[in-house]
Amino acid sequence: MAEKRYKLTSAVVASPSYVANGNEYQTRIGFQRGTAPPLVICNPKQCPLITCTGSDVLGTTNDWAQKFMDVVIIPKGMTVNGSPYFGTPGVPIFEETSDPVTIDLDNIFPP
Repeated sequence: MAEKRYKLTSAVVASPSYVANGNEYQTRIGFQRGTAPPLVICNPKQCPLITCTGSDVLGTTNDWAQKFMDVVIIPKGMTVNGSPYFGTPGVPIFEETSDPVTIDLDNIFPP
């Protein structure tokens, strides 16, 4: 699988939660373990916690990690002073980029 690179969208970086967390974003990303059948996908709740900033670029060749990162959106949820805490619900969290990788997810994912 070809490497894809992702960075946080401007909506996430501008959100109150990002600023409140010291300009960092934390997430768990599901991924495929190994390449041989049977296909085993790590449950995101059991995956490593990944912390990134608006200037970080996350790179991965893992097919399922790419699928998760392509579709993850800001969830509906908590508001603070009438504003969505995580940014506009339904907006993507990550966007693709061609910038150089600063966090290689393939090195973080256990085999």
